[in-house]
Order: sequence, then C-alpha cells, then structure tokens
Amino acid sequence: MEKLRNVIDNKLCVSCGFCDFYSKKKLEFNFRKETELFEPKIDDVNFDSKTFCPSINIDMVKNSIFKFNKSEPKSILGIYKKLYYGFSNNTKTRAVSASGGLVQEICKFLLDGKFVDEIYTTTHSNHYKKSRGIKLTKAQNLTKISGSIYHGANYSSIIRKIKNTKKRFAFIGLPCQILALQEIKMHNKKILKNNFITIGLFCGGLIKLSGYKYYLKKFYSPEMLKKIKNLRYREKPWPGSFRVEFNKKFELKPRLVGTSRLNIIRYMIAEHFNKNLRCKFCPDQLSDFADISLGDPHFSKYSNNAEGGSFIITRTIKGLKIINKMQKKLRVSLFNASEKEIIDSQATLKTRRYISSSIFLSKFFLYNPPKIKNYKKYNKRFMFDLYMRIIFSLIKSRLGFGFFVRKFVAYPLQIVEYLFFMKTSKSFFRKLFEVILNKKVIINYKKSEINHH
Repeated sequence: MEKLRNVIDNKLCVSCGFCDFYSKKKLEFNFRKETELFEPKIDDVNFDSKTFCPSINIDMVKNSIFKFNKSEPKSILGIYKKLYYGFSNNTKTRAVSASGGLVQEICKFLLDGKFVDEIYTTTHSNHYKKSRGIKLTKAQNLTKISGSIYHGANYSSIIRKIKNTKKRFAFIGLPCQILALQEIKMHNKKILKNNFITIGLFCGGLIKLSGYKYYLKKFYSPEMLKKIKNLRYREKPWPGSFRVEFNKKFELKPRLVGTSRLNIIRYMIAEHFNKNLRCKFCPDQLSDFADISLGDPHFSKYSNNAEGGSFIITRTIKGLKIINKMQKKLRVSLFNASEKEIIDSQATLKTRRYISSSIFLSKFFLYNPPKIKNYKKYNKRFMFDLYMRIIFSLIKSRLGFGFFVRKFVAYPLQIVEYLFFMKTSKSFFRKLFEVILNKKVIINYKKSEINHH
C-alpha cells in the first residue's frame, strides 16, 4: 500500500483503476485538480500481497516471456506476426469513427461470431470530463465507443466486473492498461482463467483537459469555455478537428490542418506542457502486449485518406487469425504495411523505446520515476537528438503551466524546440521564416495509390 501512496505522491497515477482489482473492498476514486485525474483513496484499505500498478515496477522482459515466450523483440515495433494498414468496410461505422472504424468493426465481429460474450473499454459519459469504463454485450451498442478520448479515463467502474466474470471477453485499452491486465494474468493464475483477447491502441500520452482548454481559448471567450458540454477530438475528415458541443449546437475547430504555424505551436504547447507525468516514463507506445495493436498512420502514404484508417500490428496467432477471418468475411480492407511506414508514423517512438535515457535524465530534474526493466536492446543509448527531446520534455513538465509560464516561457521554449529538431539548415531557416511570417499551412500529402498486396 505504501508503494501505491508513492505513486499518488509522485503524480505517477494514470487513473486506470486496476488497483481496485487487488482491494478487499471497492476503492473510492476522487478527482485531483492538480493532475486532473480520478485517483484512488487508499487509506485504510487492505490489499492483496501481490499488488501491481503500471506506475510502480515495469518489467518488459518478464512480460514478453510470459506473453510470447521471447525475452527480446527483433524490431522496435515489438514482437509481431503481421503488419497491415486497414479500415472497416461498413461505411456507417467508418463515418462515425476517428481512424477507419477498426475497433468497432473488430468488436462487432467478435460479438457476432460468438468469439466473446463481453467487451470492456471506455466511453464518454454525459460530460466529457468524466470518461469511464463500460461493459458491452450487444453489437448495436458499440456506437457508444466511437471516437478518440485523449484525456484520462477511469476503468474503476468495470474492474470488479472483469475480475468476477466467467465469460469470454475482449478488452480495449491503452498500453498501460493492457500491461496492468497482463500483469494480473501473470501473477494471479486463479483469476482471469477464461479466454480473452486484448486490443491495444497506440498512445502518445494522456493530456490534461486544461491543455485543450488553453488551445481553445484562441477561439472562445472564458464564458463560452464554461458552456462546453462535450468535446470530441477527432471529427472527420481525418486526422480530425475538435468538435466543440454546446447545448443545442456544435462547432468544428482545427487541430493542425489548414492553420498557421503559430497555431501549430500553440497546439504543441497545449499538448506538451500538459502531458501526464507518468506518460513521459512509458516504454510502451504501441501496446506491446496486446493481441492486436492499432494506431494512426501519421506521415505515411496513407495520410491522404480523408475517411481514415489505422495501422494494424497483429502480435499473436490469435490476433492474426481474427484479422484474417475478418478480411475473408469482407468486414475489413487490409493492405500490407512495412516496419518503416509504422515507425515513421510515430514521432516519439524512439524516445519511448530508449526510456532508460528518460529515467536517467529525470533524476537531474528531481523526479521519482517508476522502476523499469527494459529490453536490453533498448536499454541505454546516447543519441544527441534523443537526449535533447527528453530534456525539452522534462523541462516543460518541471515548469508546470502557471500564469508566468504561459505568458513568458511557453511560446519561446516551444518555438526553440520546434526549430531545433530540423534535420538540415535549409529546413531550419524555412521553418524559421514560416514562424516569423505566420505562414498559412495546408498539409497536403502526396497522393498515392492504395493497392491490395
């Protein structure tokens, strides 16, 4: 229990709720204004002797051996069977989904085919601030899970249902949540005996809602911000705009596409200065221990697809069979993808893999990061670019996001970082002039034919 207190004290909680799995009685979760997460109240609660939290000790090697019978992945993508790019063939499903409707379509297929009886995941509640866990047993209810949630969501409402279920189920979650479920299975052989499948999402880190409100201040007065009833992050066309909902109307506001360089920098400030601290110490961006991992195809040849799609990493035989069966049933369209395409689509992947560098540097910023045993292949490596990215990230976390930082530090620091990571002097000066001139940006990707392989 003392270790769990340390997680709370060091602001490392991710609000997953899986600590309730080990509690003798149901935990109470309270909203903490500082972290903007629902965190457990752990006083006077008796826990099982083996209590796992994805913010205490993370052993990538042990989990890899348990899941795949292999201690080291050969690829930076982790262990996998096959790589694809794909999307749902159901036009309605695809229309209401952020990235091609694959999560919904997989869940429909699993329920329709009686492969599972229950789906556990998260959904928006009546108010966007209170995203929560949900159990679904009928395919027609899957529209409840459409759309992306980029802020913290709490699974505590369904943890005990998962613990006590005797039915086959699918679990959809972020890498840390998949890891928590994996650890439970590994250390508690008497529970979770039944067959289940895990669908993991690529994750760049959880962002505080205050960060997005800061960004939306560009468009709305403080009075209007208070009237927001719901916030959707990925309205079509892909990669998506903010859908800001009020009582009887909604408006779409740009995230990156078709906006000025200064607006892009403002968006970067909103995200990077307001990222959950635990996410800066995460070794797993691609849901290494899921059966199927899904993520956006940023910066790839598929980025011109306005209807959206996702990269698919099938990591187990179980996951590969499901995806291939869906293709045979014409439920999805699949295209072979390469390692390079997926790696290039994830800007922070190397920073995550060489997380020991973040752990090492964080001590100079007086942080108490979680203990992580990473793959030997990605244990320690000095790369100037990598170290500078980490340093910029840690500086922003330590600075916080108070009034002084917002007014006098955030913009200069973000502009410096934005310019710093240019690979050539030519690109540096081009970017510099674009910032100075506040040049309009229309992100046009080269059109490319998408052919079946």
